[in-house]
Parts: sequence; C-alpha cells; structure tokens
Amino acid sequence: MKTRAPFLALAAAIAITLMGLAAACGGQSAADATPIALERATPTATPAPTTVPSTATSAPTAAPTSTPAPAAEPSASQGERVLFVSKRDGNWEIYSMNADGSSIIRLTNHDADDSHPDSSPDGQRIAFISNRDGDFEIYAMNADGSDVTRLTNNAAADIQPAWSPDGRRIAFVSKRYDDRSDSLLATEIYVMNADGSDMIRIANADAWQSAPAWSPDGQRILSHRATKTAIRTYTR
Repeated sequence: MKTRAPFLALAAAIAITLMGLAAACGGQSAADATPIALERATPTATPAPTTVPSTATSAPTAAPTSTPAPAAEPSASQGERVLFVSKRDGNWEIYSMNADGSSIIRLTNHDADDSHPDSSPDGQRIAFISNRDGDFEIYAMNADGSDVTRLTNNAAADIQPAWSPDGRRIAFVSKRYDDRSDSLLATEIYVMNADGSDMIRIANADAWQSAPAWSPDGQRILSHRATKTAIRTYTR
C-alpha cells in the first residue's frame, strides 16, 4: 500500500492539471483540447477578391487588314525629269534623267556648246543657250530634244533664260546695248515672249546684271546687280 501512494499522488496531480486546462478552454474536457490546438495551428485561407466586371465599354480591336497605308502626297518635283549639263560626250550637252538618276537621255547633239537649260512650268519646253550659230543665243526645244527654235539673234551674248510662272515669257541676260570693254558693266536684263517676240529691256547696263528669277505671281523679277565694289539683289 505504501509503494502505491506516490503513484496515486502523481495521478491526482495530473488529473488536477487536466481539469484546469479544461476550465481554461471554456469548460471543454481534456479530450477536446487536442482538436482545438489543431484548429488554431491550421491557417485560415484568405478568400480571393472577386473581380467585378467593368461596365465601361472598351474600344473594339481593329481587325487586321492587308490594305496598305495611303501613299504620301507626291512632292512638286516627284515624277519630273531633272535637267543637267555634261561634257561626257566631248562637249557641253544637255541631258535629262529621272529624279533617282536613272534613264539618262541626251537632249542636244551638236558640235557647239549647249548649256543653261530651264524647263517651262508645264515641262513641255526647255529654254537653253548655245553658240551653235557663232555666239551664245537663247533657244527652245521640246522636252524630248526635238523642235529646236532660236529665240534671240544678236551679235552680243544672250544667256541665263528663266521662264515666267505662267510659261508665257522668258527673262534673260544680254550685253547687246553696251560696247564698253569693261565686262563688269556690260549686261542687262530683258524679257520676251516664249516665242522670242516682244522683247523689252527692263534693266540698263550700268552694272553687271545677272540671274533673273520671277516672283511666284510673275509680277516682279529678282536679279543680282554687281558693281566694282559690291553685289546686291534687286527686284523690278
């Protein structure tokens, strides 16, 4: 009996402890303590947020198409021929080519020198200068080099033709009415019809007049005027 007393005391202490735990858990028995501990150890899954469909109407997605984008608006020079002068065939001749340098065509074919080409606004005629008749005169030809017509006929040199915006007149430089030996004071500016008629002098030979250029409305002409001391630009 004495040997069993310590075990009884230990058993009583354990029972008292379990009863205290049960009381602390809200009156649950010792047998209920284990599941409670497991429930606290298991994390509670957080519910995923619910996505509320938007009421805004989204823009429709453009369907793919094989139609190419519109081509850029062509520039004023696109599709036109470029005029230039070259000595590639032995002397100065006039040529034309595409804007990309292809399809070079020789427009003049003469033993004399042909240069200073200027195309009419509609691209149908080309004014140029040539010394094929002795001195430099102004000529015109079709865009393909045919139908060459002499427009001026004077013992002095006529150079630098420039078409008016409407294609009806040509301005040019000449020294026909100045016999001074000083070449710096020897040129004047003239205007004539596209066929060479109705020639008018618009700048006197008191200085070197050159490079006539028409205003867009065809009412005025810009030119360079050089003296022994200065070069200036004027309009008439």
